[in-house]
Amino acid sequence: MRRVLGEPALTADELRADADRLRLLTEFRAAWAAGDHDAMTEVILAAIDLDWAEPTGPRLMDEIRGITTPADDRMSAADRAAHAAASHVRQYKAVA
Repeated sequence: MRRVLGEPALTADELRADADRLRLLTEFRAAWAAGDHDAMTEVILAAIDLDWAEPTGPRLMDEIRGITTPADDRMSAADRAAHAAASHVRQYKAVA
């Protein structure tokens, strides 16, 4: 959790919640890489519980959604168009 200069130090509960977020995010990445859907589901449910229990902290589910969102969905329309145009140029050069 980021703190601005002059803000009070983190409490023990906040430090514990940050450690839990990091642990769950690491577990989700490992499950995602292994394709273990059961483990991913368990982590997602735990992340929802943690987000609900710590509403002022960073939202872990937002981080998990960022991992599972395909890159194309995060691209702007202009970036998608440029990527598509570049793909057509590469395909044309490969044929020629």
